[in-house]
Amino acid sequence: MIEKKTYRYKAFGLNLFSDIEIIELDISEGECDVRIVIGSVPKNIEKVLEDSDQYQLSKTEFMFDIKNIAKYYVIEGRKIVIEPYVEADYDSITVYLMGTAMGVLLIQRNLVAIHGSAVSVDHRALIITGDCGAGKTSLCSGFRKNGYGFLADDISTISLDKDYQPFVHPAFAQQRLCTDTAVKMGYDLGTLKLASMEEDKYVVRLEENYIEKEIPLAAIVEISIGDSDEVELEKLVGIEKIKRIEKNIYCGPLYDNIGFTNSYYQALLLIAKSIKFYCISRPKVGFTVDEQLRMIVTEMTGDRNG
Repeated sequence: MIEKKTYRYKAFGLNLFSDIEIIELDISEGECDVRIVIGSVPKNIEKVLEDSDQYQLSKTEFMFDIKNIAKYYVIEGRKIVIEPYVEADYDSITVYLMGTAMGVLLIQRNLVAIHGSAVSVDHRALIITGDCGAGKTSLCSGFRKNGYGFLADDISTISLDKDYQPFVHPAFAQQRLCTDTAVKMGYDLGTLKLASMEEDKYVVRLEENYIEKEIPLAAIVEISIGDSDEVELEKLVGIEKIKRIEKNIYCGPLYDNIGFTNSYYQALLLIAKSIKFYCISRPKVGFTVDEQLRMIVTEMTGDRNG
């Protein structure tokens, strides 16, 4: 009998034991936190609270179906079952595994995961979030280009230590760049791999300046496109911080109707209490990444001469 191989990886502060190879991830030697298996997905989940043609959701289970790719079943933050369609390709299966499936799993584990990138400024983490097309990737790339450390792209996972202080965990040493950003960064598109067949994004492997250990979270910045011709920055306080953090939770909209658990909301409150939250508005036209970067770094470090 041929023994099935188990691949061991680390990402988002978790050790993942997987039936499938995930080449983007780093190897782990730790004890298993999450099992990723190839198997049969149930037709229905118990105690369903949210139901649609594509997914079913309860407090502890999530099942969704991506036609021609795979069915996914996420349970209790401990296990992800994948049932691939016959015609599915490996890359597409992995995209949804490391996206939607992993995003819900993190919520099930009461880990706050923000939809955005994370970089290091003065040995503290900054998470860059915002709506699609707002400029998250460009700003993160600007930080990398200027020598700042990189922790995560697209999903930035936060946990609390024993003193209830928030830390950001590294994801994996890879960033997805849209065509315009990749060209501006000087990459040859012919040498890059497409992130998926449905996205105009390319995968860039990042070894330089990648941070492999969790670091304290200092701030979150939400970027948007404004009507002004200038870059504008606003610091939020109080309940507005909590609202913006909740708004930018990865896969958070799935829980709009059923809500998060009490312990999850408690984590949100503790994170909001410990960090700064900035809203930065950029002009519709023009390249203002350097100016955005300077404003953010000045606010975080207090260096008005930088």
